[in-house]
Amino acid sequence: MSDQANRATIPVACYSAALDAMRPGCGDDERRHRCGILYQRDRATAALRVAGWEASLILRSVESLATVHAFASCPLDELEELNCQMVRLMSAAMALDQRGPRAGGIA
Repeated sequence: MSDQANRATIPVACYSAALDAMRPGCGDDERRHRCGILYQRDRATAALRVAGWEASLILRSVESLATVHAFASCPLDELEELNCQMVRLMSAAMALDQRGPRAGGIA
């Protein structure tokens, strides 16, 4: 199994039990996207402990969106798009956090 395929199965393995309890009967694609959303939620929650204020704004948004939409009724294409956008938001938050505090920020 390739590295990318292996990483994609980790969220599914971690969150399948919760998904079975809250949304029984999900198809494979829906399960993959919902588990990805839950995975991004937990990554955002963990990152909030050490993130700077700019990154924390994005991380709180990711956490909030994931909490609301992980088990909500949504079409598959919306779940896929939400999952992709959350990955982008997490990348932006990590980039902001690695950059460090900006000069001339709020005093």
